[in-house]
Amino acid sequence: MPERTVGFGPAANPSDRTSHASLPDPVPADQIDGDAGTRPRFDPGRRLRLATCLLVLAIGITLVGWMLATPLVVAPDEPSHVVQATAIVRGQFDRPHVTTKIGELSYVQVPAWVRQVDVHSCVALHPALTSECPKPVARGRVTATMPTQFSNYPPFYFLWVGLPSLVTSGAPAVYVMRLFAVLANTALLGLGLALLLRYHPRRLPLAAALVAITPMVLFLASVLNTSGLEISAALAAWCGGLCIVAREDVPIRLAVWTSVAFVVFAWSRPISPVNVAVVVGVLAVLAGRVRLRTMWAGTGTRVVACAVAGAVAVAAVLLMIGGSPDLLGFPTKPPLSFGAAFHLVVTLDPSLLRQAIGNFGSLNDPVPSWVAAAWTAMVAVLCAAGLVRSPRCRLALPLLVLAILAMPVIFEIPQINAVGAFWQGRYWLPLLVGIPLVAATGQARRAHTRPRVELAPRTATAVTAGGMVALGGLVAGAQVAAFLFALRSYTTGLGAPGARWAPPGGSGLVIAIFVSGEVLLVATVSWLVTSRRDRSGDGPASLAIRPPR
Repeated sequence: MPERTVGFGPAANPSDRTSHASLPDPVPADQIDGDAGTRPRFDPGRRLRLATCLLVLAIGITLVGWMLATPLVVAPDEPSHVVQATAIVRGQFDRPHVTTKIGELSYVQVPAWVRQVDVHSCVALHPALTSECPKPVARGRVTATMPTQFSNYPPFYFLWVGLPSLVTSGAPAVYVMRLFAVLANTALLGLGLALLLRYHPRRLPLAAALVAITPMVLFLASVLNTSGLEISAALAAWCGGLCIVAREDVPIRLAVWTSVAFVVFAWSRPISPVNVAVVVGVLAVLAGRVRLRTMWAGTGTRVVACAVAGAVAVAAVLLMIGGSPDLLGFPTKPPLSFGAAFHLVVTLDPSLLRQAIGNFGSLNDPVPSWVAAAWTAMVAVLCAAGLVRSPRCRLALPLLVLAILAMPVIFEIPQINAVGAFWQGRYWLPLLVGIPLVAATGQARRAHTRPRVELAPRTATAVTAGGMVALGGLVAGAQVAAFLFALRSYTTGLGAPGARWAPPGGSGLVIAIFVSGEVLLVATVSWLVTSRRDRSGDGPASLAIRPPR
């Protein structure tokens, strides 16, 4: 790609060159001497770094808001994650399994204060109650024996979030452990948006990322749960993979960061390698046979392929060593036939899909109906647009949807008589976040046989700005509504009068933190999407972003 130039260059029409014979040759912008007083009007690198920092900062602020607004260990499986993390950092890997009436558990030695963490879950199990019921978590270094169902999970997440338990104890330790989880998930979600910003030739995927990051994604990324890490890494992997598919070349930095995302994705949960395989398969279908050949000829694509293969191999070894993950529950009585189990799974699918939009606490505080309807509508519009305009999208999207619906059939039905129905909407989210992204990035590769209607630049800018205002307003409004609903259920209970629990710093501070982060995120994405694009189509001219080589 030729370097962007400043100053006057040769005339586009050869016949006009004589009239410009006395003008100087164009000078590449990156060769201008700033000390000579002829600096370019904008600094591409500085603007790009600013945009990236704003995106990461906005995500971090929203996650901190969710972290503070959620009472300790009321999130799904958070007490068990605290137990496992404190045990892992103390060297207790893959402990022996003991059969109990609810399934197989492992027992570990952890600080005694961890035992009291479970009392906080009383509010999560009873949404009509407030969070007044938890008692303060005691401190101390006395040990206690605690059960865990995650002894054979990949240890990397627990090693990271368990570090604070080595230097602090009690409730402060749990909050700092959450903060470590927020740091990791902020980095991954920010990485996904940064890859789209730097390397994707179009800006619509950035807008689609706002839809991919549902309230449930933010909630899970702010608490102690391996699902939060898996979903955040999956979004980064989707974004990096889609950039690779959309580009003619694969810069080494794009390959390295996409590899990092896929490695973390594969090492998040025992089922993660299956999700990785689905993502890779959908990306391959979206690219097509010809594009795959071109991609494989480049070094960057091979780097990513080797990283994915290596990560999956390591995950497979860990699974063989630790065995299949432990599932807790009670046997189904009477046992279900395959047909009855299939009918039950299909019947539960709609409620599980709503969980993926938002269902807080221990999955008993679903988002308001209008939020679920609005989010469904946004995804539907993106999918309809992608199916209409892209032949490759018409192949990739149905494949992705089919894989999503097949997951509970493959993994839940064989175990449903032993432990009951256990599939949750959050298990789908690593694949669900890819639906709006795939729909927004699919492009027609065939030549247009009919004349295209192109809007005037000002009209196109106005239409884009209007669409982003509508989308951004709807996303921000739905996110804030979901957050306020969850906070209300934690502070006053559903229908209980008076506020008898407050998050650290008070509800007002927590609301201000979350709203400021969400507004900053939506405003930054809107700015990037609506910025005037340069002639090469590589990025907004106001940002001077050109996909790096």
